[in-house]
Amino acid sequence: MTFQPKLVALDIDGTLVDWSGNLPKGVVDAVQRVVAADIPVVLATGRNWYGVEPVFDLLQLPPSWAVVSNGAAVVEYPPLEVHQEHAFDPSEAISEITKLAPDVLIAVEQIGRGWRVSKPFPADELVGTIKVETIPELMSRPVSRVVLRDPACNEDIFGQLAKKLGMIGVSYSVGWSCWIDIAPDG
Repeated sequence: MTFQPKLVALDIDGTLVDWSGNLPKGVVDAVQRVVAADIPVVLATGRNWYGVEPVFDLLQLPPSWAVVSNGAAVVEYPPLEVHQEHAFDPSEAISEITKLAPDVLIAVEQIGRGWRVSKPFPADELVGTIKVETIPELMSRPVSRVVLRDPACNEDIFGQLAKKLGMIGVSYSVGWSCWIDIAPDG
């Protein structure tokens, strides 16, 4: 008996795409063999939709599903349709952040639409439409993710910031570049 998967779920960064951002031809060919075997392929990643779409297209995937933004949304493409979105009220998190680290850059994600930010982020760090807004505007409606970024920070200090936030009902992770993702639990 030969094993035949019913679905193949693939992460993007470090799995399909190397750390330089390259999608090797051998990977594309392997994914195409899976597609040719009539096995559904689902991309599942921390990237937002705008970071997933070009990979989806380069892989030449047929219409399918993707789990994006660390699980905050499930989308179908093409055409883009958001089927499920987990959002939370960012006001408590953003209020606490501005007290603890008033100079930190803040972005809130809007699935399929891009980012609303407190100030411009370093080039190429956020993908999609980017709109600068006031702190009260960032806090004004539910979001799928809050991103904190301090390009000049000390990683130890940023880790301490994450611990000090101590919020309930959200989860966070500290990335390699003084970047914190805050997302709804679940």
